[in-house]
Amino acid sequence: MKKWLLLSRPKTLLTGLAPVLLAYSHLSKNSINIDNSLFVLTLICVVLLQIGSNIANDLYDGIRGIDTKDRIGPKRSMSSGDISYKKLKQVTYSIFTTAFFIGSYISYKSGIEIFFIGLLSIVVAYAYTGGPFPLAYYALGEFLAFIFFGVVAVVGVYFIQSQTINLDLWYSACMPGFFSAALMSLNNYRDIYSDKKTKKKTLAIFIGEKKSKYLTILLIMIGTINGMILHELSLELIVLPLILSITSITFLLKTPHGENLNKGLGLISFTNLSWCFFIFLSSRI
Repeated sequence: MKKWLLLSRPKTLLTGLAPVLLAYSHLSKNSINIDNSLFVLTLICVVLLQIGSNIANDLYDGIRGIDTKDRIGPKRSMSSGDISYKKLKQVTYSIFTTAFFIGSYISYKSGIEIFFIGLLSIVVAYAYTGGPFPLAYYALGEFLAFIFFGVVAVVGVYFIQSQTINLDLWYSACMPGFFSAALMSLNNYRDIYSDKKTKKKTLAIFIGEKKSKYLTILLIMIGTINGMILHELSLELIVLPLILSITSITFLLKTPHGENLNKGLGLISFTNLSWCFFIFLSSRI
């Protein structure tokens, strides 16, 4: 159980929860009635896609020899031999199949648009490291994190409940997108030297270690500014997320390249969730 729990990368699951909370803050703000069963199913589907993508990442990076002994990130199950290729593949396909059927039911209740958004999300989650054209190997990680854990997630969840979209939603959705892109940027910054020895080409490799570090900081700063300006949080609600943003930036500035950067992944994920949670809380007060 411990192996499978670590394989799901629980810290990253906060990245999927954050945009769901933000979408529901807009629903509450606009006095839209919420279907609780759809809410639960949507949350399950988002978490399944996140876990499926994480396991597929472990599986296909292991197959392609990306996870070498030089990697300083968390231990990978495929490359270490902890879990067999056959078992990882079975679980990956089972998770994506389950997400597909849940998503199909959600689209039946909310509209065909959600079916295509959900299908695209499954394809991208799988193709991030799987398939003949692994998207993560072509410097698309930060962009995809911004789109699918920002705009697509927030707008999609909002549409499921309301069948409408408004302009403010698009601007607001960028906030978790920037934090998710920062998380991906930190991941690629951490792995820059081990990835250089493989066929994987990340944005960090193209721009170099120093610029990659400051790109991560810049993305956190933009996400923070978005949270402060667009969401009109009261002073008592803005304190904790702002402290977490400052802590994340300070951590990156002070931490040299190395294994300690792994702690930053959880910190950025929690910062993202904190902003979205307090915005959600503000909408309920």
